[in-house]
Amino acid sequence: MVEVCLSGHPEADVAPEIRVSGKDHMGTDDKLDAKADELKGKVKEGVGDATDDKGLETEGKVDQAKGHLSESAEKVKDAFKKD
Repeated sequence: MVEVCLSGHPEADVAPEIRVSGKDHMGTDDKLDAKADELKGKVKEGVGDATDDKGLETEGKVDQAKGHLSESAEKVKDAFKKD
């Protein structure tokens, strides 16, 4: 399960927190972490855009890119596992 926790006021200097639970396998764990990074990034980017906080918006884009890169790496690992 992926849970997003937004605490504080959007204008406060509080970043969204992502919690991932129910992980039972290393590959699944990594895939959930990648999705959590993507989701966290989308939330940060949206909050940054809404509050005109360019730093938070950029941080969100970086988190999304990190999630996409991790997800791609997992797909490569899965392709080699099938052989």
